Amino acid sequence: MARNPNQVDGAPQAPSVRAGRFTRHHARALSLGARLLRDRADDQAEPIRVYADPAGHPFCIFVAADPSIPPAS
Repeated sequence: MARNPNQVDGAPQAPSVRAGRFTRHHARALSLGARLLRDRADDQAEPIRVYADPAGHPFCIFVAADPSIPPAS
């Protein structure tokens, strides 16, 4: 299978957003042709939405961790 030069090898870094921008970025992704694959926006531990771009490549938008909250141990 030929390698797509626009696709990143391995595990790419997903962009994170602040909670207040999550809905706005969701609307923007859909307006650009993304298709929602999985919606975990209500997940308190890790709000995330998984999409496919118009060519079918998956990508995620998630809420960045609040740096004032220490990680769970």
